[in-house]
Amino acid sequence: MKGRRFAQRLAILLLLMFVASPVAASPDVHLRIGQVRSEGFPQVVAYVTVTDELGQPIETLAPSDFALFEEAQAVSHFSATPVSSTEGISLILALDLSASMQGAPLQQAREAARSFLSGLNQNDQVALLTFATEVTQLSEFTSDREALHGAIDAAAAEGWTALNEAVYEAATLAGTQPPGRKAIVVLTDGVDTKSALFLDDAIAQAQKLGVPVYTIGLDTEAQADTLQRLSFLTGGAYLEAPTAEELNDRFQTVSHQLRQQYMITYTSAVRADDQEHSLVVEVEYGGETARYEHSFVAQSTPVTVEVSDLEDGQTVAGVVSLACRFTSVAEIERVEYWVDSALVATVTEPPFTYDWDTSDLMLGAHEIRIAARDGAGNWGEATLTLVVVPLVEVRITAPQDGAEVSGEVTIQAEARSYGELDRVDIFLDDQFLGSLELAPYEMPWTVSGMEAGQHRLTARAIDVSSNQAEHSILITVPAPAIPTWVLGVGGILLAAVLIVVWFLARSVRASRIRGRAL
Repeated sequence: MKGRRFAQRLAILLLLMFVASPVAASPDVHLRIGQVRSEGFPQVVAYVTVTDELGQPIETLAPSDFALFEEAQAVSHFSATPVSSTEGISLILALDLSASMQGAPLQQAREAARSFLSGLNQNDQVALLTFATEVTQLSEFTSDREALHGAIDAAAAEGWTALNEAVYEAATLAGTQPPGRKAIVVLTDGVDTKSALFLDDAIAQAQKLGVPVYTIGLDTEAQADTLQRLSFLTGGAYLEAPTAEELNDRFQTVSHQLRQQYMITYTSAVRADDQEHSLVVEVEYGGETARYEHSFVAQSTPVTVEVSDLEDGQTVAGVVSLACRFTSVAEIERVEYWVDSALVATVTEPPFTYDWDTSDLMLGAHEIRIAARDGAGNWGEATLTLVVVPLVEVRITAPQDGAEVSGEVTIQAEARSYGELDRVDIFLDDQFLGSLELAPYEMPWTVSGMEAGQHRLTARAIDVSSNQAEHSILITVPAPAIPTWVLGVGGILLAAVLIVVWFLARSVRASRIRGRAL
């Protein structure tokens, strides 16, 4: 019997060496990465358990006893500290209530589970699952130990063993919890006999959600390879209890291992690409070295970009200072400014502002996109529409362009400025007529004495920053009109002249006739 048991254990060890991603440890020191958190990437946090040959946690390790490798590259700067006793854990306890657990095994399991729960910290949250033919969730995550004890006491054993489904649902339930330490503890006395899922489905779900699975097998020597594989590949541990009386001791070992972990923290050098990357942790203790490989996701966290002092649809003019506030998990490295799909500036130095000159753009709406990248490779952007208007505008409203003017005329202009308007100057051709400083911008003008013909009337608006705009129109000054009395006198004189000429002509003609007669 002993030879058969040894052969089985040897076969399990060889299987794990070839099919498991973790690397087997030495006989005297064992290392497991139970969980890797990367939701705050580029910061990566790994929870590591180091035990001796008896499965007891080794609590005297210093950071110098550890080595770290990311994508096969040594990590030189990291911290390795014991997990704080105040850091809570989200724990799912899954109890096998199949028919084979009836009687004394179920009673021993209840007592061991109650003892295990009583030893947890008050800030630990526990959810309770049972599995037989079906998986049943008996409680949500809670720190109410009495409610959990009551649920355990009320459970009855019957049916088949849906182990794979229980692990899958427990991992899924753990994934609903906020980021933090998580673990699944499974008590069973056999292998799966009912699930529609394969063991690899359960393992993949636990790996995906980063939840280690600790299995306690009650008289499961024949199924040890299955349970050991489940725990080994998820970063947990398998503990065998040959008899029900030993369940309490195994539960306490799990509790001790969960409580005595090391938290290894470092800043990743890979980019946030939402892909899996390799992390290897080594530990040296008592002249022996153990190592374990785990994967983590370089989780992207979008950069939040908020444009300062500008709102969507706002009017702007001249040089506009574009400034932003950023929220990111790493330092901002690069900010790009795009106007109407064209990259106009790349800024790589704080405070990452850009002075945008709108003077060469067409008036009207323009789309502004500001994209920022942090040191982890995360991107984020903000877009808004800004309406470019002139710095200064002016228009002559009276007289009308092309009008003929004479006598007394009132010159009127409309003017506005994006900033503060200083004045409006009026010119006739190149002659300065006067300045208008207050609205309404109007002034009287006497046309008398002006040279007849076309003239250019110009209004020039100037703001307090000396920005200006002007508007010109053409007006016509007619030739002076002849008074009617002049026309009357002229007519009389003309008639008199004509009469005199007529009489003279007759006199000359009469003289010629008399001369011929003589």
